[in-house]
Amino acid sequence: MENLHELVKSLSQSEKKMVRKFLSSYSSNGKSETLSLDLFDILNKRKKVLSNKDCSMILFGKDEKNRIRVLKSRLKNRILDALTTDIVLESQTYDSNTKLSLKLRKKIIQFQLLRLSNKSNQKIKLSLLNDVIEQSNKNELYRVTIDALNYKKAFIGFRSDITTYETIEEEMIKAKQLDETRAYITDCYYKMILLYRTSNPNHTKIRQTLKEYIKKGDQLLFKGNTFIGQYYLNIIKCGYYMEVREYDTAIYVMQNQLKLLSKSKLVYRKTSVGATHDYLAENYINNGDYNKASENADIAQQYFPPNSTNYIVAQQLSFRAKLYGKQLKEAETLIKQILNQYKDDLDSHRISTHQFFLANLYFAKGDFKNCNRLLSQAYEFKQDRTGWEFNLRLLHILCLIEQGKFDEAYTKHFNLTRLLKKYKKTELSSRNKIIVEILKQWLKSTNVTAINSVLIRQLNIENNAWDPMKSELIPFHHWIQTKI
Repeated sequence: MENLHELVKSLSQSEKKMVRKFLSSYSSNGKSETLSLDLFDILNKRKKVLSNKDCSMILFGKDEKNRIRVLKSRLKNRILDALTTDIVLESQTYDSNTKLSLKLRKKIIQFQLLRLSNKSNQKIKLSLLNDVIEQSNKNELYRVTIDALNYKKAFIGFRSDITTYETIEEEMIKAKQLDETRAYITDCYYKMILLYRTSNPNHTKIRQTLKEYIKKGDQLLFKGNTFIGQYYLNIIKCGYYMEVREYDTAIYVMQNQLKLLSKSKLVYRKTSVGATHDYLAENYINNGDYNKASENADIAQQYFPPNSTNYIVAQQLSFRAKLYGKQLKEAETLIKQILNQYKDDLDSHRISTHQFFLANLYFAKGDFKNCNRLLSQAYEFKQDRTGWEFNLRLLHILCLIEQGKFDEAYTKHFNLTRLLKKYKKTELSSRNKIIVEILKQWLKSTNVTAINSVLIRQLNIENNAWDPMKSELIPFHHWIQTKI
C-alpha cells in the first residue's frame, strides 16, 4: 500500500480533483461513488501509510487479501489514466515538447484502436498518422515520427505499391538520421556535465573529449540540421573555448546562441536565454570586460524566478563583475541584498560564500576593520574546500598586513601551512603554493625586496594565472605589486 499511498500524496490539489472526477465516471448502478474512489479518498486523508489489512477492514469490514490487491492495482491504473487526459496535461508545468510528445503518442494509440475496428473510416485513420508525422517532424520529436511512419508503412505502403512503400521508408531513414544527430549531441552535453562533476576534473582529457564531440556534432548537423542539436552543440563549443581560454570565440558562439533562441520556438525557453547571458557574463569576466559582464548578468536575472538557484548564480556573476570593475557601491548593495535573501542554515556553503564575498568587498573598499570582523566569523565550505578555505585564510593574512599587524599575519600564515599539510599535494593549485612561499619570504623580513622576483613572475604564467571565477576574488598578483 506504501507505493500507492505515495502516488496519491504526490498529486497536486487540481490533479486530485481531476482524478476524483475521472474515478466517478466509472460508477455503476447509478451510484456516484466506487470502491476505487473510496480507496482513493481513504489514502488521500491519511498521513500515515495503511496496511492492506487495515484498508480491507475499512472498505469491506473484513480482511479480503485478494480483493484489496485487485482494487489497489485498479486504482493505480486509473490514476495514471486520469493523469494522461489532455485537461491534466495542459494544466501541468511540463516542457511544451513533453506535453506534445504525450499527446502525439496518444494519437498513435487512437490510430491502433481504429485500425482494429473494421467499421472505422480509412481517411480518419490516415489523417491521425499524418497529423502525428507533421507535428512530430516540426517539433523534432523524431522517435514519435519513426513510430508513426512505421505504422504508415504497414498500413498504407504495403497496401499500395513499392514506390509508396519506399517513399515512406526514405522518410523513416531521414527521421532516424536526425534522431541520431539530436541524441548524440544531447548525450555529449550531459556527459560534458558529468566530466566536470568529478572531484578532480582532468582538463586535458576534457578538452580532447569536447573537441571530439564538436567534430562529430558538426559532421552530423551538416548532414541534417536540428535546432535542438545546434543549441546543445553551441554549449559544448562554449565549454571547449573556455577550456582553451579563447574567450572571444566563446562569446561569439553564445551571441549566435541568442540568435538561435530568438528564431526557434523549439529551443526558446526563458531559462535558456538567461543561461546564455550567464555564459556571456562569465566569458566577459574572463576577458576583463566587466561592464559587459555586469550588463549580461543583470539581464540574466530577468529570465529566472527570483530566489531560484539560477537567479542566485546570475547575481553572483553580477557581483563579481561589479567588484572587479570597481563598481564597489553597486557591488555592496547587491551582496547585502543576496545575504538578506538566504538565511537557511541547511545551505551553509552558500551562506559562507556570500559572507566571504562581502569580506572581499570590504577589503577592496579599504574597510579592513569590517573585513577582519567578517573573516573572524565561522565558515562552513562543502565544495572545493581547498580553494575556499585557502583564500579565506589568505584574505585574512592580507587584511592583517594592511593593518600593520605583521605578528598576527605571521601566525595566520603558520596556521595556514599546517592546514595545507593535511591536504594531498595534488589538491592545492600551483598558484596557491607560490603565494604561500611569497608570503613566507616576506613575512620573515616584512620587506618586499626580500621576495624572490622569479616567484612573482611565475604568478603570471598560464598554468598559474588568476582565475576570476574561483575563490580568489582579490587578485594576489595585483595586491603584491602595490607593495613593491
